[in-house]
Amino acid sequence: MVSDPLPANPSLQALYAEDQIECRQWRGAEVFLASQARRAQAEELIAAGSLHTATDYWHAARLLQHGERLAHWWQAHLLALAAADLGHPEGRWLAAAALDRWLLHQDRPQRFGTQSVGDGQGGVRVWDVDPTTTDAERAAWNVLPLAALHAQAAAHPRAAPGTPRDPILRGPIGGVMVEVADLLPPLPYDRPPPYEPLQADDPRPTALPPDLTGWRFGEPKMRRILWSPLGIAVAGG
Repeated sequence: MVSDPLPANPSLQALYAEDQIECRQWRGAEVFLASQARRAQAEELIAAGSLHTATDYWHAARLLQHGERLAHWWQAHLLALAAADLGHPEGRWLAAAALDRWLLHQDRPQRFGTQSVGDGQGGVRVWDVDPTTTDAERAAWNVLPLAALHAQAAAHPRAAPGTPRDPILRGPIGGVMVEVADLLPPLPYDRPPPYEPLQADDPRPTALPPDLTGWRFGEPKMRRILWSPLGIAVAGG
């Protein structure tokens, strides 16, 4: 329990509650866009100085932790530190997790070991960890010992190749409800795949609106393309 002298910001609390429901779902187009909108609202509240309690800083940190940019994860780290300083019991753990995620997405070893990635065989593994970090340091940040983190990753349910996932898109076409799902096996990466924006001379589907930006994910032979801001996912070679 957090003993805040003031009530939590109701707007942040509502955004956090929505985030907790949707973060348990696969990040399809609608969920992805809703998540971006929540972060934008949270950033407005942060800029307006609307965070006053440990719970406020915790809620904001969680919203930014579920972001997709380095700036999001670094801000989540700082917000979680503030939550910890104000007495939130999980603030130090979230600060550690946000720092680890920030490092992971730079292809750098994480400090504590809170982040896992796909192992290329349907399971997960703990992302590379700085070997100088001790379990005593982890305990100071409310993080489990490294052996326990490896055991958690090993116990994660493995997905069989070709296992249907939640639909990417769902909607009516000609009076028939159609779902689009990704049936491809997991990409053979044990780390976040490289990504870069498409260049002006890259091929582009003519049916897409001109304001969408394309991003290349992965190596050329296993390339996926994500078109944003609408979150339309296209698998390509």
